[in-house]
Amino acid sequence: MTDKIYFLTLTLIAAFFVGCVPSVRMPPVQEPLDSAAWQRCSGETDNPANPRDAKLAEELTTNAQTMTCKGVVAASRGNVTEGLEILNEAAIKDKADHRPYYLTGRILAAEGRYEEALTAFARSQKRFPSLEVPAERIGRKIEDRESPAAALEFLLMARERKLCPYGCMGLLAKLYQKTGAPDKAEATYIEMVQGAPGEPAAYVGLAGIRNRDGKYQEEVTMLEQAVKARHFADLSDGQKANIYYSLAFARYNAGDYGEAGAAIERALALREGLPEWLVLAGWIVMKQERPTIAVRWFAKASVAVDRFGAG
Repeated sequence: MTDKIYFLTLTLIAAFFVGCVPSVRMPPVQEPLDSAAWQRCSGETDNPANPRDAKLAEELTTNAQTMTCKGVVAASRGNVTEGLEILNEAAIKDKADHRPYYLTGRILAAEGRYEEALTAFARSQKRFPSLEVPAERIGRKIEDRESPAAALEFLLMARERKLCPYGCMGLLAKLYQKTGAPDKAEATYIEMVQGAPGEPAAYVGLAGIRNRDGKYQEEVTMLEQAVKARHFADLSDGQKANIYYSLAFARYNAGDYGEAGAAIERALALREGLPEWLVLAGWIVMKQERPTIAVRWFAKASVAVDRFGAG
């Protein structure tokens, strides 16, 4: 009888503390690793008055989510090995949760352990197939922190493991260009077009290559494909305006001044004119033998220089 009463007492105490411990939602996996949100999730900022109560509350709420938060906090404080161990325990404890592996990948990437990071992301994606691995963001950080060549090496590893989605492929193509491999850049853009013909970014990338080669009519064709792409409508006004400006310049270089004028008008309708955009508008109407209107555009460009600088 005494044992039953003792067990019942412990159960009631446990229920009491579980009810009193506030429910803290786990932060999004892209939350900065050193933010206070992870500390709150780990229970570190609750600060109960009675240390014994705090210990019991911690034990009663040590689930996989809490362990995940504790792992992040440990790693963000420099205890990377400890943090990774806790995250691994959390991943084992809850075999359906992809977040411990995803966060492990972020921590490893920040430590420069890129191959291990990709392995962790692959495990995360296996649990959550629609997850998009942050290969592009990591690649940009590597480029800024190290070099384009180092970023390229990382993205090639990601691509080999099928962890390089559309945006990652676009960065890969740009890095090929920066590291002196334009043919590989073009092949990557073509692969992007074949895989996602409704996305405009790859057409814009191919247009840039055609511009570099002085093939302006082919550049026009690529930019027209970008405008016709199904997801062009999903772009921001600024992004659309940039594409129309590039199209106007390509048509100007190709000698098609009438269509160039139509394109620059679309660009300027979507975004306030930068000095170089207004100068291009002036040169287009000059080619159309409309000097009075050209002078107006050049005057607007002069005013814009005062506002935006020379560009």
